[in-house]
Amino acid sequence: MPGQKTMKLATTSLVAVLSLSACPAPGNLTITTSTVPPGNVDAAYDVPLETEGGTAPLHFEVTEGDLPAGIDLDADTGELRGTPTEAGVLPFTVRAGDAGGARAEQSLLLRVFANPPPRITTTALRSAVVGRPYSLGLQAVDGKPPFTWSKGAGALVAGLSLEPSGLVDGSATATGTSQVELVATDANAQQARATFAIAAYLEVAVAPATLPDATASSPYSVTFQASGGLPPYRYTLAGGSLPDGVSLDAAGHLAGTPALAGTWMFSVQVHDESGQAPGKLYALVVN
Repeated sequence: MPGQKTMKLATTSLVAVLSLSACPAPGNLTITTSTVPPGNVDAAYDVPLETEGGTAPLHFEVTEGDLPAGIDLDADTGELRGTPTEAGVLPFTVRAGDAGGARAEQSLLLRVFANPPPRITTTALRSAVVGRPYSLGLQAVDGKPPFTWSKGAGALVAGLSLEPSGLVDGSATATGTSQVELVATDANAQQARATFAIAAYLEVAVAPATLPDATASSPYSVTFQASGGLPPYRYTLAGGSLPDGVSLDAAGHLAGTPALAGTWMFSVQVHDESGQAPGKLYALVVN
């Protein structure tokens, strides 16, 4: 019927309009990458070019200039990949094309340095003790010195700061732990990044302050007690000597039967898991 034919034509036209509106406009393809990071001779390089719009699949090519020796442009993925073999500064132009015939070009500059990229060689940050001065120098190699240090994500424990020279210093004001990203930037503006954990603890204290006297040929026993720091604690004899018949174990038990009267001077050192190892001098009088 005439009415049904008109409705069918209208429906077909609407479907066609919707189909056209769902397809990306051919001219909307753009290369959004405007700069690429530098590379280094003999160091692997892999940087993708970012695009917007267009109709997949895309195709990439270099239309002007040359890529550094050892670097190629993947025609299908748009990745700059390879291992540079020569230093230099090379300008080039890349073109991206899509399945609909759209084209986009971008001029880029790739710098290749002769030296290796910088590396941070510091592997850990020593724990801090609340109220005690703290100083630790960060280390980096390769790249092009001098290095300028800065913080990325995270933070140091309260009371500590990072100097541009790479010195972490200050005095922790409270206990706690944190994660911090440290960044070393060399003279070529290349960066090395590493994330560290750092903690602050109370200072380890040892009790008792003094030892009770012992009696020759009589059993003697004292247990040292530590606080602060990070348990467990381990006790050692750091200097001096104990009476014959008396010994100190790792758990802090000073026990035995002294054989002779006299006065013995010795130092007890306490090791905890935070790296502290304070010592305390004692005198044991045997009557």
